[in-house]
Amino acid sequence: MNFFESFKKRLLLALDKDLLGEVSHKKMSPPARKTMGELGVLEKDVKIASVAIHLFAIENEEPQFVLMLRSDYPGTHSAQVSFPGGKRDNSDPDLEYTARRESEEELAIPVTSGELVKKLTPMYIPVSNFLVHPFLILHSEKIPIRINTDEVKEYFFVQLKDLFDNSNISETIINNGKIQFRTPCYNFGEIMVWGATAVILSELQDVLEELFN
Repeated sequence: MNFFESFKKRLLLALDKDLLGEVSHKKMSPPARKTMGELGVLEKDVKIASVAIHLFAIENEEPQFVLMLRSDYPGTHSAQVSFPGGKRDNSDPDLEYTARRESEEELAIPVTSGELVKKLTPMYIPVSNFLVHPFLILHSEKIPIRINTDEVKEYFFVQLKDLFDNSNISETIINNGKIQFRTPCYNFGEIMVWGATAVILSELQDVLEELFN
């Protein structure tokens, strides 16, 4: 069994459990963040989006996932670190395809590349009224990343093991020009991850914890 097949086997075993959903989400959420239920928001009234967690398991390399820094634009999520992803198009056959299509548009990761291994718990972003569906996609080969500069400023690879180093978790103060608040965040070197991306990573950290114990 080669490295990829061995890693995939261990990964699937770790993923073969119930997700913790909001229990995981709250660990990395701003204290004031509320769920759809708490806000009385109905699913029919939200905007739908998908993101892809592209996990690369390459021989002689540490497994790693890709993040990107969004370009500056007039919008809620401008200049934030995120996964590739975006709003569902009416022409998308399903939400996994939305995540894959956006990954190709933003980072040139082909729609057909990689294997879906888990859909994580959707999470609601009150400030933009998006319900975000995360998809974990496993790759056995490196893919040349080319950014769409209209949407992406730069991209980063983060070693999966760094997600399980609790010294990488801290708090930061965010000032978006309207309000100021304190929130948990991940620090991967110079990369600070907070908000929806950190919330999604928190569930990934919980579900894969046994891989690194």
